[in-house]
Amino acid sequence: MKVSVIQFGFREIAREQEFYDHLDELFARCEGSDLIVLPEYCASELLGVVGDYTEETSAIATTPYFDDYVAYLRDKSNAMNAVIVGGTAYRKTDDIVQNICPVLVPGQEPLIRGKALLVPYEKDVQGISYLGFQHKPVIDGVGVAVCYDAEFPALIRPLCEQGVVVLAAPSSTEDIHGFRRVRYSCLARAIENQIYVIHAAIVGSIGREPYLNNYGTSAIIAPSMREFPDGPILAESKLNVEDVISAELDLEKLELIREKGEVRNWHDRSEMWKG
Repeated sequence: MKVSVIQFGFREIAREQEFYDHLDELFARCEGSDLIVLPEYCASELLGVVGDYTEETSAIATTPYFDDYVAYLRDKSNAMNAVIVGGTAYRKTDDIVQNICPVLVPGQEPLIRGKALLVPYEKDVQGISYLGFQHKPVIDGVGVAVCYDAEFPALIRPLCEQGVVVLAAPSSTEDIHGFRRVRYSCLARAIENQIYVIHAAIVGSIGREPYLNNYGTSAIIAPSMREFPDGPILAESKLNVEDVISAELDLEKLELIREKGEVRNWHDRSEMWKG
């Protein structure tokens, strides 16, 4: 499986088409990929089209563009014959605003995955509502955990119990502390479940809150095992600049280390409850 991660960098735009032209540039660098992952909040670049908004209205302000964004990703998925984890965009339903990750599978209707656990800023300032964590893979072997969700082992384990071996983690972090929380959590999820984790970060600025600063790198992460000598980082983007990274994921190697590795975290998870 070839995986690409788009480390999206905010630009200042004035027209909706500029946003899609921006995405076209980045998708062109993902040719031949089976899975493409975008970061959290990438659709918020459309705030440049909105123009007049506050921190409190920043989420709801881009909800009119949600359907067009999903339609664009659906067409791109079909054209590229790739599964696309579309970062996140805001959707308004019955006066409720939610942070939604659309997942596009070629030839299928869009799948919706929401951010389950919200940080205080999202709840208290932006007025985003809880959607609920979907404990199901988006397709066979692939699951999604948006940013903060990846920091909770209890959310990820049910996905892995259902066969997820590749976890996409779109994220947005403002500083090194937030970045490290998500990155270290992704590394931990890869170790304890012996899976690949795709950490997709957003960078750049739209010049004002709530996206004044974004910090981080994106990475394609493997379990820390001898069979993955690179680190366990198979590929990592440049820091704080727009970038695209790719790597080939050997799914058979995961099965091998689970069965015969020097440590067998996945099988030994049940040992905790014995005795």
